Amino acid sequence: GSVNLSTLAWLGADAAIGLVVDNTGLDGLSAPNLTLVVGGLTVHNNNEIEQLDLGALETVGWDLTIDDDERLALVHLESLQTVRGLVLQNLPGVSILDLQSLDATVWGLEIIRLDALSTLSLGQVQSVGGYLRIQEAPSLSSIQMPLLASVGQDARFYILDRLETLSVPVLSSVGGAFVLTLGGDLEILALPELSSVGETFTVSSNQALL
Repeated sequence: GSVNLSTLAWLGADAAIGLVVDNTGLDGLSAPNLTLVVGGLTVHNNNEIEQLDLGALETVGWDLTIDDDERLALVHLESLQTVRGLVLQNLPGVSILDLQSLDATVWGLEIIRLDALSTLSLGQVQSVGGYLRIQEAPSLSSIQMPLLASVGQDARFYILDRLETLSVPVLSSVGGAFVLTLGGDLEILALPELSSVGETFTVSSNQALL
């Protein structure tokens, strides 16, 4: 079955746990008019869920976590602008991820183990307040973040077997470490504006860069 919350426009739970969908037998969750979650939103360990429609969601006051949903194929987040932290992890069926409206995360941005994801465009993201982690996405060939200027802590790009393009042309500061390891077919790493890295700068095991 599925849950349809088509009339829900906002969720006002002022806490980290605002809405949790955890270990259910649902095959879909639809909240197409939900624009605001004051607290957090978690969709976790739902083995049957195939579609998540949050296409009108603009703001999540705490963290948005979608993880360990093995059959999830469609995720609608195209209106999301601001979130404290965004974690998308262990979603092997997600091949398209539309985050075209996201402009900032107060804390972190983590995209980990999305096996089918081929391209990632974060065209409006200007800053990541905490960690930026894009890793273990074996089909990912292109990462485009044309407006990203700063990362508050580590920026890690790790085990991206087919990566050909990593575009962060205006990135100027990383508060922690910058790490690019096992970057697939990436031949050129251009960081023309990078002037400050708070910890280590590591580029390793990237054969095409040699």
